[in-house]
Amino acid sequence: MSSQTLAADAIAEGSLTAPGPHVLLFDGVCPLCHRAVRFLLTVDRRCRICFAPLQGQTAKRIAERHHVPLDLSTAIYVRNLCQSDERLYFESNAVLRAVADSGGLWGFLATLLRIVPLPLRNVCYRFVAARRFRWFGRYDSCPMPKPEDRARFLP
Repeated sequence: MSSQTLAADAIAEGSLTAPGPHVLLFDGVCPLCHRAVRFLLTVDRRCRICFAPLQGQTAKRIAERHHVPLDLSTAIYVRNLCQSDERLYFESNAVLRAVADSGGLWGFLATLLRIVPLPLRNVCYRFVAARRFRWFGRYDSCPMPKPEDRARFLP
């Protein structure tokens, strides 16, 4: 049984598990978001980050547990899923934390970018988020990941 199947079963039962300790929740119909996910799949060589669409069961369960609304224009990064130190990050913090956790040079650069004040980073994030469909289009449905990456995607 694959780790994705185990994770899907756990989510259906009300608990959450993932093959990696961190989960990035992204807009499943956004081509820009999918490019970011493909980038993270490439740079996260330790496979520490899993992915789930904001429109899916995983995102719904996490949002319910933390009493946060699901806004499709906001990426959410969950560090240490189902651990005592589980924490959510939003908008630019979500993206930078995910890239930082991927490690390597990109992780170092993401850590450096956190020097930029959060309000300024989030203004830039919201500017792009508000225009992303105009610039990159929109998928009719969530594209399927490559077979070799499917275990890192949660429902």
